[in-house]
Amino acid sequence: MFLKELFNVLPRFFDANIPVEVGSQPGAGKSESVDQIVERMARRDGFPWGVAKCFIATLAPVDINGYLVPGMIQTKNEETGEIEQHRISEFTMPTWMISTEGKPMNSYRRGVVVFEEWDKGDPDTKKASAEVLLNGRAGRHALHSGIARIALVNRLQDRSGSTKNFDFIINRRGELTVTTELSGWNEWALAKQIDPLFVAFADKNPEIVFSNTLPETQMPFCTPRSFVKLSQVLPTFIDSKGKLQHDTTTTEVATGMIGVAAATKFMQWILLHNESPDFDEVIRDPEGTPVPDRPDAKLMVCYELAHKVDRRTMPRVIMYVRRYPAEFAVTFAKAATRRDYDLINVPSMAQWVQKNASLLNAIGGAR
Repeated sequence: MFLKELFNVLPRFFDANIPVEVGSQPGAGKSESVDQIVERMARRDGFPWGVAKCFIATLAPVDINGYLVPGMIQTKNEETGEIEQHRISEFTMPTWMISTEGKPMNSYRRGVVVFEEWDKGDPDTKKASAEVLLNGRAGRHALHSGIARIALVNRLQDRSGSTKNFDFIINRRGELTVTTELSGWNEWALAKQIDPLFVAFADKNPEIVFSNTLPETQMPFCTPRSFVKLSQVLPTFIDSKGKLQHDTTTTEVATGMIGVAAATKFMQWILLHNESPDFDEVIRDPEGTPVPDRPDAKLMVCYELAHKVDRRTMPRVIMYVRRYPAEFAVTFAKAATRRDYDLINVPSMAQWVQKNASLLNAIGGAR
């Protein structure tokens, strides 16, 4: 299934308290999606959900049960009536019983324990964590029935260090495999205010960002995750003219995050960006600012305008975008309203949409 379909399916497993394993290629956005699904569930229920995250690949079996430490208990001597103290050994509360907020998971009415990179745990750790995943308990520690469990894994063909699995686990939990696709990621990226340069690149080059394959040897490679991380770093490299740097430094930064081939393509994309009209130019002179000849540049400019436009600047942006072919106007309108749906209430936007059926259909599907 596509990643966006997970938002409809996964809550059903949570409500039924059935453990589930979700697999995908590396960097597909499983963890981010689970976080968003939990937020939706909390809004649905009207109270906060607890979330505990365990990075199973770095844990040992002892981490699952907790650590055995000295303790004391008090008992009453039935013959003398005196209170007596006795030394005992007891297990500390394990990480899966503590939420990311530092509270006991059982203090929440609902919640979920997320086993990150579960497939990469060593076999003994998988066995130790199996009862937690399947039944919500290990030793003396137990989750109440409102706390769901989910394991996030990569596919076996992704060369991701997956270790032996066990039939007794497979037979007792659900299994879902998700794939990434452009439209779902595009909606997420616009809502998360991902830099428009990167959104436009993914739109134009989905075979790079969503390649679904790994390099033959271990090295940085492009996934939606690594691409988004690059979007958080690269835009901070600005030259004296206010343009994105295009030099050996930024090339090395990109290569070290998304690999040689993807970085080479993206650096060419930066050159195209630096030669294209920017937002300030459009606002200053919407009628006189040139419209790029290349379709790639048109797409890039439309995403940048959609990312920066507001109620005040919308009339001038529309004056400029009207000069573009219809398909690019649709791209702008859809991206802008996905970022901020209230922009549809700007009079100039509303009038433009009412006169253009393709825009109306695009914005209707953007919400």
